[in-house]
Amino acid sequence: MNQKKVVRDSHVAIVGGSIAGCASALALASANDKSNSHHKIASITILERSSAAQLEDRGQGIGMMKSFQETLSGDDLQWLSPDYRFLQTQQREWFVTDDVATANQTVSAMGRPCWTTPGMVQLHNWGLLWKELRSNLKKWSHLVEYQNGISIESVETIQEDSENDKVALYDAKQDLVGMYDEVHDRQSGSTLVGLYRP
Repeated sequence: MNQKKVVRDSHVAIVGGSIAGCASALALASANDKSNSHHKIASITILERSSAAQLEDRGQGIGMMKSFQETLSGDDLQWLSPDYRFLQTQQREWFVTDDVATANQTVSAMGRPCWTTPGMVQLHNWGLLWKELRSNLKKWSHLVEYQNGISIESVETIQEDSENDKVALYDAKQDLVGMYDEVHDRQSGSTLVGLYRP
C-alpha cells in the first residue's frame, strides 16, 4: 500500500462527541501537526447526536492516575489547563450499606465503614473534563469541526476501486451525512477506516 498517496488528505469522522470523542480528535489533531506532509489528514469531523451545546453532566467519579493527568497537562499535549480542577485522594474508604454499627463505628449516609486502603487517585468531574477537552479543540479549529444534533444510524462501504473505498454515514432519515476514506493494506490484509467509534 502506498501510504503517501492514500493517507494524505483523508477525511476522518468521529461518531460521538463526549469525552472519548473529544480525546480522539485531540489525539489525531496533535499527531497530524507532528506528521510530515505526506501523512497529513484533511479534516476531522465530530458527529454528536445531542443537539444541546453543553452535554449533560454525569457528576464525579472518573478516576485517573497522577502520572496520566500530568501527561495530559504537560507541555507536549496541554489538553488540561493549569487551572483545571480535580480531587486528589490519598486513600479509599469501603462501606457496607446496612445500619448495623459495631463498637467504635458510626453509620453514615454511605453506610457502615469496613476498611480503608491506600488510593493515590485523582477524581474528575465528567462535566468539567468534557468542557476542558471540548474547549481545547478550538486550537485546531482549522482542522476539527464539532457538529451537534447528528445521530448516525447506518454505515455503508461503497466500492470505488481496489485500493481506496469510501465509508458512507447516514442519519435516521437515511440522509447522507458524509463520505470518509477506507484504506486497504494488501500486504497485511488489514483495513484502516477513517471512522472512529470511541
